Amino acid sequence: MKPLAVLTAASAAGLLVLASAAPASAAGNAIDPGDSLYALACDNVAPWQLYGVDAPTAGMTEIGSGTPAESEHYGCSYQAAYNPATGVSYYIQTDMGYSGLATIDVTTGVSATIAEFYFPNGEFPESPQIQAMAIGGDGSAFGLSDGRLFSIDLETAIVTYIGETIDQTYAFAWDSVTGGFYAVDDSNELYQIDVTDGSVVDLGPIVFPNEEDNNYYTYSLQFDEAGSLWLEVDFDYPDGYDSSLWSLSLSALDATVYSDLTTVAGEPVYIESLLIIPGTPVALAATGFDATPVMVGALGLLTLGGAALLLRRRNAAA
Repeated sequence: MKPLAVLTAASAAGLLVLASAAPASAAGNAIDPGDSLYALACDNVAPWQLYGVDAPTAGMTEIGSGTPAESEHYGCSYQAAYNPATGVSYYIQTDMGYSGLATIDVTTGVSATIAEFYFPNGEFPESPQIQAMAIGGDGSAFGLSDGRLFSIDLETAIVTYIGETIDQTYAFAWDSVTGGFYAVDDSNELYQIDVTDGSVVDLGPIVFPNEEDNNYYTYSLQFDEAGSLWLEVDFDYPDGYDSSLWSLSLSALDATVYSDLTTVAGEPVYIESLLIIPGTPVALAATGFDATPVMVGALGLLTLGGAALLLRRRNAAA
């Protein structure tokens, strides 16, 4: 686990360091027309907060208040997944050892906690820390936990062990174009996972610019309907971490395109969970964003002030 890092006004110098090391800010790729890109917060300022994301710029708008319908846990949101079979979106809620399944209404931003993940496991039941989840076209859901692959019952959060698989990954998603499941590990290696037994095919490293000067940590993966990969990636710099948005294709893992840091009204917001929903584009109210790739239900811009306590989840040396 990485230590908690506090982002305050005093960290402006650190942000300047990042600005000098990160790629120049420029418009990134657009998401596939009709698809919508969202993000879920990972901080203690707005627990379970949902944002609409403008793909080319990584600018975000708040959707709802972030208050869950029913939950006693308020922490970080891990990998989200859309169920094409039902139209329901899910994500992982985490909080001080708790790992549970929740739904998110992307129109209102309201979450509903289903239950803590539970593995019956005969005489040795456990509540596994599910670190990433993905849902296939038929509605079958799967989760990754410390090198193990599980199937997930989306009604109860009960999981069933399938097999051993790659270790240390928080980014997991299904691609509607290839029909395959993919994951990115903590070394930014991309794998295709066979969800019948957990076996993998190593597809190679995802390459980011200036890796000799910057550390990159991929924490979320989604595919749009054109088959493009969308990543939430943390930069490692002397005074902390910031979230950023990148895109690429399966055919060119060394051609990553940088959108920008994830921000609301120009202020950094820390996230570790992306969500893509296919569908018809809906125009936003005047926010300064391109309406085509942006989301349903985006409200006014959220202005973040004061300290934002950022929750980190693994050691940078891992």
